[in-house]
Amino acid sequence: MTPADIVRLVALAAIWGGSYMLVRYAAPFIDAVWLSELRISLAAIAMLAYARFAGVELRVQERWRIYAAMGVI
Repeated sequence: MTPADIVRLVALAAIWGGSYMLVRYAAPFIDAVWLSELRISLAAIAMLAYARFAGVELRVQERWRIYAAMGVI
């Protein structure tokens, strides 16, 4: 495992753990369904931004069925 991989893993752990800590504070103000929708939406935006930054070609027009099936699962 390279040092860059370790940095990414630690960053992922911090983001993942931090989101649960923030849920504790947001839960009294936001309904659970809306809170989970907000978390999923923010994660999708972050992943799309990362894919764009990394130069990954998603080809949504060709693969939309696969993406929709994964979203349902």
